[in-house]
Amino acid sequence: MRNHAYALVLLALAACSATPRAGTPVPAGRDARACRAERFPAELPAAGELVDADAFRADAARLWRTAGSPVGHVVFTLQYEPDGVNVRRAVIEHTVPATVADSLQKLVFAHRLQAAGARDGWGVRLRVEMGAEPSLAVARRELCTAVPADRRAGLASILPDVRDTEAGVPGLITPGLVWVRVQLDERGLVTDARVERGVTRGAWQGRLLSYVRTLAFLPALEDGVPVAGEATIPVRLGG
Repeated sequence: MRNHAYALVLLALAACSATPRAGTPVPAGRDARACRAERFPAELPAAGELVDADAFRADAARLWRTAGSPVGHVVFTLQYEPDGVNVRRAVIEHTVPATVADSLQKLVFAHRLQAAGARDGWGVRLRVEMGAEPSLAVARRELCTAVPADRRAGLASILPDVRDTEAGVPGLITPGLVWVRVQLDERGLVTDARVERGVTRGAWQGRLLSYVRTLAFLPALEDGVPVAGEATIPVRLGG
């Protein structure tokens, strides 16, 4: 029986066990993602450290009355640079009319404060309960890992024969798992790849990495916003 090289990309990644809250957008491919609450910063800031709370509440209450006193809330995702400057705001959940949520986002921008500095960029969620006396609460963002876009990708792909000779030595591959680390941009395209664990060398390693670079991924998410990230995928080599 002729020896062939098969790449079986194992994409049975752990599904995110958390059940989405009602009204929370579920990104495509979420069932294949591993999601968790962001751990940094270790201590969440108070809402008053992110916006001028008194001025914001007064304007939010006026907006609420003008809009007909709708019952509901709006949740924003906020991104900060290490120096504490707010660089991104986005509505990720709302139970009030979209026009009200959009106007409230403009108020968050108008009343933003520079937060305390940190060693890295960071982010949080800000939840606003609408009413005559609006309330504000800060919570952790959700981070989701990048995953291959097609769970069937490469499942039956036959790569070039790996039992080539290099310097006259045949059989440079030991069948088994090879773990490949990929760097991805916010579109899910592979920008770099390297073998992290496994027995490969010579021309075969180049072929393996070239193959992995052709795979498409669902990018990492920060509260539903696509961002650059990385992932490790196992590839089984056999003959």
